[in-house]
Amino acid sequence: MADIDVGLTGQLKEYFVDEVEKVLSHELLIKSLEQGLNEWESATTRAFIANELLDAKLGQALFSICKEMLKIARETDTPRPHIPYLLATVSYVINQYDDSPDFDSIIGFEDDAEVVARVIGTLKLKEKIIERNQNVREFFDHTAVKAIGGP
Repeated sequence: MADIDVGLTGQLKEYFVDEVEKVLSHELLIKSLEQGLNEWESATTRAFIANELLDAKLGQALFSICKEMLKIARETDTPRPHIPYLLATVSYVINQYDDSPDFDSIIGFEDDAEVVARVIGTLKLKEKIIERNQNVREFFDHTAVKAIGGP
């Protein structure tokens, strides 16, 4: 809720307060991350075609888990301190200039998998995410996730 009155009135105030609410709820960032995630999925699909050595299952699992993380970030029962970590995780995954560029080697997704697994473990979201999407169960059995002692 917008607690500061900046002196606007009428419909202008309503529109402005609505924008403040979007910012407070992280809605604008979430929408931007959703768009980025969809673009990342498209780029990943093209990369799988161009490079058979990329781990397609891990890439798809990361996409599915990130989608669930964005949904969780929107939910009213999600603890507010968790939201920045959920959003930063998705941002890290879709960033092509992270520790290990996703499409440049066969291990391109492993740094992303580590970040996702550690955040999920820290926030204790493994069971919730699996319950919502059974297709991601394999992610937690993946070699890269087991290597870090995943959640």
